[in-house]
Amino acid sequence: MPNILSNISTKQKWTLILLLLITPIGFYTKFYSGLGASWVNDSLGGVFYEIFWRLLVFLLLVNARAKVIASSVFRGTSTMASRIPGDYKKLLYWQDSSWNFFQFV
Repeated sequence: MPNILSNISTKQKWTLILLLLITPIGFYTKFYSGLGASWVNDSLGGVFYEIFWRLLVFLLLVNARAKVIASSVFRGTSTMASRIPGDYKKLLYWQDSSWNFFQFV
């Protein structure tokens, strides 16, 4: 049985490892309820969200320049967030107590 990781570069291996570390940390920020919870849930969670997408793009496009990846992901996520209609913006805020999943079903 061939080793799946034998065909990818060292950069891609490290990127994959970082993605595996960043993803659970990002989800943790959405469920954090301690000191400064609103900042951690919204602002810090957004940082990990951006890091995740930049690493994922780098994993797929290893030879792309860092500036191009960073600016493209930033523009893409900003555009996506600005185009979400009013009530659906609540989907972005997991800790919003007034939000009820069943109101959209």
